[in-house]
Amino acid sequence: MLLAGQRIELDPKPQVGTPPALEVVMLGHCPVASTDVNWPRIANDRQLTAELHGLGFGIEVRRLRELLTPSADFVELETDDDLKALYKLPLPIRSLAQFKSIFSGVFDQPYRYGRLAGYGAWLPRAVEDFFGCSDNSGQLKLWIIRVKEADGIEAFLPSRYGDLKQRATETSNATPRPLKLLEIDQLNAFERALLIQNAAVIALPDLERLNLPQGLKRIPSVRKSRPLPAFLPCSSDADDLDLINPFRDIKSNQPRPQAKAVVGAIGQTLAVHRPDMQCLLSLPFADSQDYDFPQLCPEFSGQLSQLADAAIANPASGDSQRLRHLQFLYPYLIGADNLLTSSCGVVAGMQAKVAASQGVWRSVAGRRLPVRSLPWPRLDQNEAVRLRTRPGVTVLCNHKGTAMIDDESLCVPILPSVDLLQLTPSERNDSHWRSAEIMRFMGWLRRELQAQGNRMIFDTDPRDPRPLMALREFFQQLHALGALRGKKASEAFTIQQRNPADNVLQFDIEVAPAFPVDRIRITFLQDRHSGGSIPTMEAAHG
Repeated sequence: MLLAGQRIELDPKPQVGTPPALEVVMLGHCPVASTDVNWPRIANDRQLTAELHGLGFGIEVRRLRELLTPSADFVELETDDDLKALYKLPLPIRSLAQFKSIFSGVFDQPYRYGRLAGYGAWLPRAVEDFFGCSDNSGQLKLWIIRVKEADGIEAFLPSRYGDLKQRATETSNATPRPLKLLEIDQLNAFERALLIQNAAVIALPDLERLNLPQGLKRIPSVRKSRPLPAFLPCSSDADDLDLINPFRDIKSNQPRPQAKAVVGAIGQTLAVHRPDMQCLLSLPFADSQDYDFPQLCPEFSGQLSQLADAAIANPASGDSQRLRHLQFLYPYLIGADNLLTSSCGVVAGMQAKVAASQGVWRSVAGRRLPVRSLPWPRLDQNEAVRLRTRPGVTVLCNHKGTAMIDDESLCVPILPSVDLLQLTPSERNDSHWRSAEIMRFMGWLRRELQAQGNRMIFDTDPRDPRPLMALREFFQQLHALGALRGKKASEAFTIQQRNPADNVLQFDIEVAPAFPVDRIRITFLQDRHSGGSIPTMEAAHG
């Protein structure tokens, strides 16, 4: 941003405070020209480049610096254009101003995608909603991964499941191809998001936009300026005249993915490689134009209900472990400008804000979402209860003119298969087993314990009391903050140490969280020869 005849330049750099409790990753489109991408800022930011180095993108950082100050023997590469455009490069963003300074004019682009989707990409609006939840600059941290518009839906889904046509015929039990996160050059944008160790939530706003039907007419169509007057038959639709091509830069004839494909790709990848992460995804609309307002896609919701019912009926199949990593949202948001947008930005922002101020174990349900847009289409109480119960959707409601989440629901219980088998089918459908905030708390516990284990990598003497003391102090602090129930700390958690072998530390931990779940069982294994800590975690019943 330049002022006073370009003599004063504002370069917003938020102050970095304490590490956020919950970091979010967003994949999406930034439809700006290559000249409007401020890649030199990335190359000159030491803190940002240090974080990229830590993720394994040292080659890209070094190349950006070479492009900034080319030497005499400088040679251009074919990948330089994509690197300057910052495609598939995870960028840590701490404020909306920082995002605008990197992608200049991203909110002013006259980009046309579709009538229902609005005028532009959904990622910028999601970023704006995310940081709109914070009162302090630097309180939240968002990772942005820009993908190419021309790659369509394929750019958002994991690449280790074949092409989209094959995914449509696969079941959720499909086994993924081997994925090695060390091969960064071979990773897709979704898989690169898994490299961020502290990431807890991943959102795909532009994937939701691409899943919208092209023919819905509820929102007025985009017209060319100054349409010529003409006599029309009474049966014609004036909004269909002189339309700008809504998909001029998007692959045509893209098949819409089915629920089995989305759950199979995203759920299986997170369950195998990042069991501490969750994905926010809005349910799509139906293709039919027989309604006055868009309706939920019956095929997608029906397949999702079938997958959830099968996972509950047969807990040993493993479907429950996959489905619990997706938190489905519905409906969308619409503002005063009559443009539709995703709710994942404000939901993820509220989750990060509540985690930072009140704890990761707190839910965002019943809180006013700090956004001017309202849920659309508006659902009555019966529809909200039905979606929340089956297939299990986090529903946004219009509460006295403000957007609000009534309950954070998942489509499957978070209990392991051993405990699910002990319950009757009706008991497995109880809503208190399907709380999304418990999944976030379990993921946060996993990351914190893994960090503890990495700090104790060389303390593998079973006689050393320091690891046990560190774990006790950690859970005592959780009890003092209200995350664990019980009048005394001894009632809130128990830690038992085992000595399975030399140079190996193993702790069995049981905690009683302040949630409907009875307890969480943790096995903390620290093996010096394995290269790090291996915490395994599951919620328990009874």
